Amino acid sequence: MTSRAIETAGAPWPADLLFLLDLHPRDGWANNPALGELAHFWLHKHASLNSLAARVGEAGAAWREGAVDTLLFRANFVPHLRQLLGDLEGHHQVEDQHYFPQFRRIEPRLARGFDILEGDHGAIHERVVATVEAARAFLQAEAENPDALRRAAERYVDAGGPLIAELSRHLTDEEDLVIPLIAARLR
Repeated sequence: MTSRAIETAGAPWPADLLFLLDLHPRDGWANNPALGELAHFWLHKHASLNSLAARVGEAGAAWREGAVDTLLFRANFVPHLRQLLGDLEGHHQVEDQHYFPQFRRIEPRLARGFDILEGDHGAIHERVVATVEAARAFLQAEAENPDALRRAAERYVDAGGPLIAELSRHLTDEEDLVIPLIAARLR
C-alpha cells in the first residue's frame, strides 16, 4: 500500500477521485444539516485533531522563539502530545478497520483513494514513532546540562513539525473523499 506522499507528492487528488467532491464541494459543508450526523462527526473529529496538532506545533514554535523556557516547555508539552497521538491512533484504527472497507464497497471507484489514505496512516505512524522517540529523549535529558536539554528540545520540535504538516494535509485529503461520499450515498 502506498501513501499519498509517495504516490502524488502532495499534488491534488486526480480528477477521477473527485467526482463526488465536484457534486458536493467543500464550501457547502459548513453547518449543512443535509450532510447528516456522520459527516458532521467526521468534520468535528478532524477539527479536534487539527486543533490538538496546532497546540503541539504552537508550543514548539513558542519555545523556538524564546517565549518559553526549555524546562517549562518540557513540563507542559506532554499532555497535548499524548492526547493528539491517542486520538489520532484511535481515529485511524476505526477508519482502517471499519469505515474504509465499508466505503470501498459503497463506492468502488474511490477504492484507490482509500488505499492511499491507509498508506498515509502508515507514513503518519512512522512520523509518530519518530516524534515519540524525540519526545522521550527530551524528557530524559538532564536539566543540569542546558546544552543537551536544548538539543533534545530542538530534535523533538524538528520531529514534530513534519508530523503536524503531514497530518494536516492528510485530514484535508481524507475529507475530500469521505464527506462527499457520505453526502452522496449515506445520508
